Amino acid sequence: MKSALMVAGVVLAVGGMGEAFALCGSVQSDNRLNQTQIGTALSGKRINAVAPGGEDWKEDHCAGGDLYKVGGGTAVDPRVKRGTWSIVGTGVNATVRYAYTDGSTYTWSMYQTSGTTYFCNGSAEVAHIVTTGTAGTPCN
Repeated sequence: MKSALMVAGVVLAVGGMGEAFALCGSVQSDNRLNQTQIGTALSGKRINAVAPGGEDWKEDHCAGGDLYKVGGGTAVDPRVKRGTWSIVGTGVNATVRYAYTDGSTYTWSMYQTSGTTYFCNGSAEVAHIVTTGTAGTPCN
């Protein structure tokens, strides 16, 4: 019985891993975004994205490249400039680069699968977009 349970657990774990990796270019139906598609997905948009661990990102991507943390605009939760964003490269080599005011930078590819857009580091999901809207002031 223990052996059967262990085999079933391994099968479930491997099956679950396949689903987790089927988001960032590991299956043919994954569509890596080019520079135009990345611009359309982000430029002038308020992006709410969620990381696999549950971290929630709410950022306005101004058309000019500024990046703002979306807050309530209050002293407790201010709207502040977080840095800049830019598109680097062309075609299937295009990526989005974030340069934050603390000096950190991140560069990710973007994929779209079944209508969901993913930020990816290699074949690993960094986050996926949950909702989009029009970026707020001062972006617009």
